[in-house]
Amino acid sequence: NWLVLARILQGVGGALMMPVARLAIIRTVPKSELVAAWNLMSMTGLIGPIVGPILGGWMAVNLSWHWIFFINIPIGILSATISWKQLRHRETEIVRAPIDYVGLVLMIVGIGALQMMLDRGKELDWFASGEIIVLGVTALVFLTYFIVWELGEKYPIVDLSLFKNRNFTIGVVATSLGFMVYMGTLTLLPLVLQSNLGYTATCAGLAAAPVGFLPIILSPIIGKFGNRVDMRLFVSASFLVFAYTFHWRT
Repeated sequence: NWLVLARILQGVGGALMMPVARLAIIRTVPKSELVAAWNLMSMTGLIGPIVGPILGGWMAVNLSWHWIFFINIPIGILSATISWKQLRHRETEIVRAPIDYVGLVLMIVGIGALQMMLDRGKELDWFASGEIIVLGVTALVFLTYFIVWELGEKYPIVDLSLFKNRNFTIGVVATSLGFMVYMGTLTLLPLVLQSNLGYTATCAGLAAAPVGFLPIILSPIIGKFGNRVDMRLFVSASFLVFAYTFHWRT
């Protein structure tokens, strides 16, 4: 229960941090250098998939699994200190905008119920369990009402009208599918290596780490030449590589 609560709080922090970080980049970097800045920011996120599995596996074997959480404490304090020193004088104009509390509650309950249903479904034999049925019905009702409410709300918590733009809709769907596959692999591959193939936690981390090597090499290249090439070609090529490598794994 404590792990679940801590993950919820961690999710709140991450949800607040990501859009603010991106907004800070948009407001401080010239438009001509924006692609390079995005790629530089993405490179920092790619270090995690390389270092995380190796370091986490080593700590789980040689220390204890608790250390995969303890190690974040000094890193978090250091990051917060640097962020405060760099950003405290860059406050922008504060606008008191109306908040769609109804939509916010509907979204939290609906997505929360869906997440719990997906997490606990296998343990409880899916819809043979009353708990899973309740979670599924709750998610369906709340998310359906959320969509209806947002479409008629003057100040929606999520502006669904953006999906009228074809490019935006295709981009969101493609990105969601891509991250679903990518993050699913990062989660499942170490488990498969340890439970099915007999790898130690450290060896599983070493086997999973190379997934971040090529992105770190390619990100600055794409950042430098991205404005000269149709980005749709990069995206299409990336998904083709995804498809090929996952088929190869099967």
